[in-house]
Amino acid sequence: MRVIYLIDSPIFYDTDCLVSFLVIGEGDLLNKLFSKIIIPKQVYDELSHPNSPPIIKKELEQYKRDNFIEIKDISIKDKEYYVYEQIKNGVWHEDEKCIGKGEAAALALAIQNEGVIASNNLSDIEFYIKDNDLYILTSSIILVQALEKNIIFEDDAEEMWSKMIDRKRNLPASSFKHYYSIIYPEDCKKFNVFKLK
Repeated sequence: MRVIYLIDSPIFYDTDCLVSFLVIGEGDLLNKLFSKIIIPKQVYDELSHPNSPPIIKKELEQYKRDNFIEIKDISIKDKEYYVYEQIKNGVWHEDEKCIGKGEAAALALAIQNEGVIASNNLSDIEFYIKDNDLYILTSSIILVQALEKNIIFEDDAEEMWSKMIDRKRNLPASSFKHYYSIIYPEDCKKFNVFKLK
C-alpha cells in the first residue's frame, strides 16, 4: 500500500478515534496537526449523549464553538445517504456485517468525498478501506505523526498512549514504542496511510 502526504483532503472521524484524544484531554494535539476535523452528525450525537463522560462533552463543545469541529449531516437527499445505508445495514458487499451508525457515516463521507477515514476499528472497516482505496488515520498513526513533526516527544506519546489504555481505548500494542517500531511499519505496508506534509 501507499503512504500519502496530503493537506487538502477532508478527514472524517469515527467516534473511537476522536474519543481517544478527547477522553484524556488531548484534543489540542489534533488542533496542532489539522486545520479542522469533520465528524458525521451520528458521531456528534454519540459523543454528546447524556451518558458521555463530561470531559468528552466539554472538549467537543469547545472545539465546536472554535469552529475546529465541523458536523456533517447526511440527509436522504445527499449523495452519501445511499452508501451510508448500504454500509450501516451490511449490504454493501455480501460478506459484510452491520456496523455502527457513526462508523458507517464516516466511511460514506470519506468514500463519496475522496476523503480520509479516521478510525481505530480497522477490523470492521478494512474491507471498505481496501475496496474504495481509502486513506486512513488511527489514534496510533496520529501520535506517530505528531512525534515525527516534532509536536510531541516520544515520552509524551508514551504517556498519552498509557492514558488511552487506562481509559479503555482499544490500541494495537501495550506501548507506543512497540507500536512505532514494529506495528506502524506493517500498517504502512498494509494500508494507505495518510501523512501530513
